[in-house]
Amino acid sequence: MDFVEIDGSEGEGGGQILRTSVSVASVLKRPLRITNIRARRKEPGLKPQHLQAINSAAELCKAKLKGAEIGSQTIEYVPGDPEKDSKMLIDTGTAGSVTLICQTLMPIAAYLGIDLEATVLGGTEVSFSPTVDYLREVVFPAYARIGWISSIELERRGYYPRGGGRIKLHVDGSRCNTRNVDLVEATREQDWDALHEGSEVRILSVSRSLPRHVCERQTESAKRELVKAGFSKIHSEEDSEGESLSPGSSMLVYRITPESFVGSSSLGERGKKAEVVGSEAAQAFVKEAKTNPSVDSHLADMLVTALSCSSGKSRFSTSNLTSHLTTNLKIVERLAGCYSEIERDANRGNWIVSLSGRSEKSI
Repeated sequence: MDFVEIDGSEGEGGGQILRTSVSVASVLKRPLRITNIRARRKEPGLKPQHLQAINSAAELCKAKLKGAEIGSQTIEYVPGDPEKDSKMLIDTGTAGSVTLICQTLMPIAAYLGIDLEATVLGGTEVSFSPTVDYLREVVFPAYARIGWISSIELERRGYYPRGGGRIKLHVDGSRCNTRNVDLVEATREQDWDALHEGSEVRILSVSRSLPRHVCERQTESAKRELVKAGFSKIHSEEDSEGESLSPGSSMLVYRITPESFVGSSSLGERGKKAEVVGSEAAQAFVKEAKTNPSVDSHLADMLVTALSCSSGKSRFSTSNLTSHLTTNLKIVERLAGCYSEIERDANRGNWIVSLSGRSEKSI
């Protein structure tokens, strides 16, 4: 069997290489071998959250999977033929990130026309992964812009260490039709003053199993930072009702327009003041937004995966050139024959990414 070989230690060298590779290989039905998985990490090889993501992908597309065990640094993944209607129950058993599992499954369902309903149990707001709110409020609108029809039902939030969160991911794969987009020109036309005057910034402050004032203090701290940066149109929402197995809090600051999707989040933790949670998210948002990009630096690499299996050319601008983004561009080039260009917009100070989707040779 002719495998596409991916070096898991390349570039960023983390679990993202695994998730992107498995997603794209599933869509293109290309046998995949990944070696040196997380080889440069302190504890190399597959961890439980990585294993859950690839096992879920294998279940969805009826793949043959070899080497899928904790600590493994090599896997072989041979996609099969999925059913067009799929219901899945995925339990991480811990506070493993539910959103990283969603990221892995969504391109598969969207491109292969699978109507997917996946119930995923685990952590909805955990370190080193998008929060469920960021996914719903920032990522999904961007996916809708490229033609994906998807939604998340949040049934219970889950925080470290016990997890216990529960979400339902819906992807109407039979109605998804990925289209190429150019998100650069519209955002180029706005200057910094127009951005402040014309766009509403939204705040979502969340807590569970904590006093209500935690949410309120997070909100006020974020507002102070936004006002200091010159934003005047600010809408805030607080969510402190509901149960969770472990106490926790989070903050999302975001701004969405038809051509721009920018957000930033922060997490509470034991000993961390609510004011710090709020100011962190707001400061990070201001840093992302100041160059008026079409997508923030976290969404940029997700969009690469989402667009890589579509033919044609797309463009977007992003505030920062991260290792996750450059690594993802290399991975989709290897798997899908994509061609990408990155250029600096000297006037804005952001980066413009052009991505030509899969080549006929990759199909």
